[in-house]
Amino acid sequence: MENFSAIQKYQRIRSRLYPYCKRVELVGDLRRQCFDGERIEILAISREVDMSILFGDLVGSYPMIDDWIMCNGLWILINNPDHKRFLWEGMRVDVYLTNEYQWGLQMALHTGCDQYAEWLLTNKKNGGALPDGMCVKDGWLWDQDKLIPTLTEQHFYDAIETEWIRPQQRSEGIWER
Repeated sequence: MENFSAIQKYQRIRSRLYPYCKRVELVGDLRRQCFDGERIEILAISREVDMSILFGDLVGSYPMIDDWIMCNGLWILINNPDHKRFLWEGMRVDVYLTNEYQWGLQMALHTGCDQYAEWLLTNKKNGGALPDGMCVKDGWLWDQDKLIPTLTEQHFYDAIETEWIRPQQRSEGIWER
């Protein structure tokens, strides 16, 4: 029942976030179907609005998800550019923000348990999944000095030459090879 209630809350959040985000997907315990009742985790790509100063010079862009958070009067616990945490209907919600080119990597990392994510980030010579010579730095997958876009989770797994692992198998002890 707890799982069903959390899924319903996620669906309400998702439907409200869509005007402010290009993409919104469930990650974490709920995606792995091992929900412990603590939090809902979401990966999103915020829509951006260009900001300009008085005479039209472009200053930068502003993430629209910040407007959504402010308009909903949410109790904000964390408000970083790539991580928002707030309370929604009494439940802690973590929204991790990324872009189209990091999506697959971030989806894989945020879906697995901590040990699974560590395995993905560790080179094969040290017992992990990441080919030697590859690394993850600043949210990007790198092969030597070449940045590798990961538009989908499958792109990420193909890039690291590892078979895609179902979310339900990414919990502690299940995925270990």
